[in-house]
Amino acid sequence: LLSHPHEVHPDTDSVSFFTEFSVGEEIEQMMGTRSSLVSHAREVVERALRGVEAPKVRGGVVVYCGGCVGAVEDRMDEVAHMFGDAVGGAPFIGAATYGEVGTFSIAGDRVTRHGNLMCDALLFG
Repeated sequence: LLSHPHEVHPDTDSVSFFTEFSVGEEIEQMMGTRSSLVSHAREVVERALRGVEAPKVRGGVVVYCGGCVGAVEDRMDEVAHMFGDAVGGAPFIGAATYGEVGTFSIAGDRVTRHGNLMCDALLFG
């Protein structure tokens, strides 16, 4: 699961996150680029349509992480254009939210968790 950093605290040499961790839980730092955040909306559509023969999208909804918006704010028009191109110019509406929730498979169990840095699409055919 990804957890978006909230704040760096130089006085205590620590970082706070938008999610909780248990004592002893191992975490790994992920890295990305502004370009990868911009192209993420297109990739979500491509993944959703994988295996669909001759998909004809009639409309859609995109939910894009508010934290990601903050990181690529000056390129959000590009994100919208990429999503629009990926859905073949179909009309869509978008929302930038904080506190995305998704279902994940953890140790074989499906659990609902808060997820950060998410981009989701609901497409209508």
